[in-house]
Amino acid sequence: MAPYGDDGIAVVDCDTVVGQHAMTSLALLFHELATNAVKYGALSNPDGSLSVDIATDAAAVSVFWREEGGQWSEKPQAGFGTSLLDATLRGLQGTIVREWRDGVFETVLKLPRDALAR
Repeated sequence: MAPYGDDGIAVVDCDTVVGQHAMTSLALLFHELATNAVKYGALSNPDGSLSVDIATDAAAVSVFWREEGGQWSEKPQAGFGTSLLDATLRGLQGTIVREWRDGVFETVLKLPRDALAR
């Protein structure tokens, strides 16, 4: 994300144990989301913004990925990236909710803590 600077990107982190298997899967998830943000989403527009917030509870970690200012006018067709995200999340026993509306794309990933620790 370094080429895009800090102006349009905000990330809030958390202190959570992530095991080796889960780390590889998380890297794949974030890489796919970031790639789409660069190609079609907020990072394809100099005025776009991306925020990543994380919330935790005793059972799960939730990642809130929000982009504003992307190129979508409606929900895009599902492609290989969607299949990749879905399969990776199944491996982590996680869920994903995606929503497009009024120039905003929001994704919520919910990941069980026990699956992240592996």
